[in-house]
Amino acid sequence: MILLRSRRTMTSPMPSLPDDPAAACAILRKLANHLPQAATFEVATRGLAHRREGVQVCAAQTLASWRDHEAVPYLRQWLCELLTARHYSWAAATQAVRALVACIDNTDATWVLDAYFDRKLSKRRRHLLPLVIAVEAEVLGARILEELRSDEPDIRLAALEIACQSQLPERSRLIASMQHDASYSVAQRARQYLASNETAG
Repeated sequence: MILLRSRRTMTSPMPSLPDDPAAACAILRKLANHLPQAATFEVATRGLAHRREGVQVCAAQTLASWRDHEAVPYLRQWLCELLTARHYSWAAATQAVRALVACIDNTDATWVLDAYFDRKLSKRRRHLLPLVIAVEAEVLGARILEELRSDEPDIRLAALEIACQSQLPERSRLIASMQHDASYSVAQRARQYLASNETAG
């Protein structure tokens, strides 16, 4: 799975959160009001593996509040688990993406785009779009051009959606080039964007 990445090795004793969800969330929210330390960071990352999803969400929100890039591998692992779970939780996955948006930088562009275009995650793709848009447009450009030339309509449509919602250089020209695409869905989306953009202008 493209999203998956090994968690950072922990060598220090691991503090634990209470099993009670309300008590665990109270601790995590309190931690969010302070700058992270090694021990508190560890508590928050362990919260992502709590048995209760609500605590996992609280842990993600705490990590997001710190905006620490060190949290990315842990949040990425959690998102992978959510996206591939038998019983998919849209709400938790949304929180995972929001937390990652707060913590990623342009060095994450490759795995973010690989996840977005992963065919195994095609049904979850729309939930990953905010993560892609969080990457600077200049970094996205070459990959989007490549995927717009894909033989697969679903991939072209996914790339086109990024173009429509990001600030890619020459965005309008790129989108205009797709309005006569062989795929009806791709061509329709391109025309829809161009029409709405013309109206707004």
